[in-house]
Amino acid sequence: MNNFNIYSRRTFLSRSAKVGMAVALSTLVDVPFVMKRALAAHLAFLRKSGVHGVLALGSTGEFIRMNLTQRQEVLESVAEHALRQ
Repeated sequence: MNNFNIYSRRTFLSRSAKVGMAVALSTLVDVPFVMKRALAAHLAFLRKSGVHGVLALGSTGEFIRMNLTQRQEVLESVAEHALRQ
């Protein structure tokens, strides 16, 4: 299985970070809840499809509508998935 990276916006946009394919991650929510199982399934699909990294909470517009707890839930879920092999 390939390495899976989580990028900050600055790193995502820098040339040195571009190894493999990275995509902006759409955050799956059913307001006010983060859909953790659906998010995990989506991340697994991306990994299986050859994606090497994601930019979470950075460019699909939902970030501004989420509170701190929701943002932490998303990042924890993404980080947990990134550690799996």
